[in-house]
Amino acid sequence: MLLSAAYMRGVVVIDVLESMVKRAGGHDFLFDEDGYYSLACMDKAVCRISKQTENASISLFNNKVGIGSEDESFARMARIDNKILVVPHLGNSLYIIEVENGIANKIDIDIQLEKYQGKYRFWQVVSHENKFYVMGYAVPMIIRIDPNTYEYELITSWVDEYIKRAGCGVDAIDYFFSDGYAQIGDDFFFPTSLKDTLFKANFVNDMYCFITVCSSICKTLGMAGDGEDIWMTEFSKESSKYAVWNTKNNTVNHGFLPHGSFYYDMAFFGDYAYFFPLGKGGRIYRIEKSSQRIEIASELDALLEPPESDNRIFDIAVAKQILDEIVFVRRPDYTWFSYNFVTKDVKENVYYIEDCNELKGLMNHYYGKMYNNLSSNRGYVNEGQMSLTAFTDYLQL
Repeated sequence: MLLSAAYMRGVVVIDVLESMVKRAGGHDFLFDEDGYYSLACMDKAVCRISKQTENASISLFNNKVGIGSEDESFARMARIDNKILVVPHLGNSLYIIEVENGIANKIDIDIQLEKYQGKYRFWQVVSHENKFYVMGYAVPMIIRIDPNTYEYELITSWVDEYIKRAGCGVDAIDYFFSDGYAQIGDDFFFPTSLKDTLFKANFVNDMYCFITVCSSICKTLGMAGDGEDIWMTEFSKESSKYAVWNTKNNTVNHGFLPHGSFYYDMAFFGDYAYFFPLGKGGRIYRIEKSSQRIEIASELDALLEPPESDNRIFDIAVAKQILDEIVFVRRPDYTWFSYNFVTKDVKENVYYIEDCNELKGLMNHYYGKMYNNLSSNRGYVNEGQMSLTAFTDYLQL
């Protein structure tokens, strides 16, 4: 029996889909001595990964999958002692997981959801001095949360100045705060949608201001701190610009990473800054701080994609530095790598999520979505016309 190209590709996509759902890994993770808390199931769940058993179990699952026009997912997490705050992209419900008993408590924030239909409400969350701070993306607010009482307050004293600098109405602002931040003492620095502008927050003293940094970066995507230096990358595949602002001397150096990828997460070791690509086809680069010389970080890049590979299909969901070690999650196969900058030791792991009703329900949801897209578009797909990566994008999975 001859099988159609669409059917054969569909079988392969099912394998990829099962990897994306059944393997732990997503756009954020937290670590402790016993393992990780990681987003998983296309960021629709939080799972606990045990280093001892190398298995994963779901701690929190978003039951809004497929309801209405918004396919909900989680954005970021932060931890204070035994409390983990989980922040959604689209909803108005935040969750605090109690690590000791696994109970997840919901905090509903008073937001006019219909006003922000289809827009990410939140993206970034940080913790400081026993409080969580959730940064608004589309919503003009910062939310301060007490992890013990679950009470919250909205910080909006900065909004009028933001609107004034933007030169437009609040509804016309693209976004307020994107992902990434740098911390120097009690001061936090966040990227904004304003050209050459960072937001400085001292949550202890409730002092907030905007700082103009002549970085020539229109919109900042990635941000990370390295001592007195704050490194930034531009929200653009075309320019792939980076800038380094020395907060002490108020000097800026900038240059260009190779085009074609967003550069999101960063790490620092010795005289080098490392940049990890978000988007298929990218490479892992490093910049020598003293000379600003750019080169491929060959040992790390070989983990992302074999050097002999002609078709680069992988990218990085998230990368985080843990002292002298970098841990990153490769997708779409959700393989975890850890690399020690000192010893050069490499560890590679795949963590499978234990079967549960939520996992089965999510698989059925995406099987149905894939089948409907295949059925309605089957006349378009022919062997050789489309790569697997393009095919999964085409199916809108």
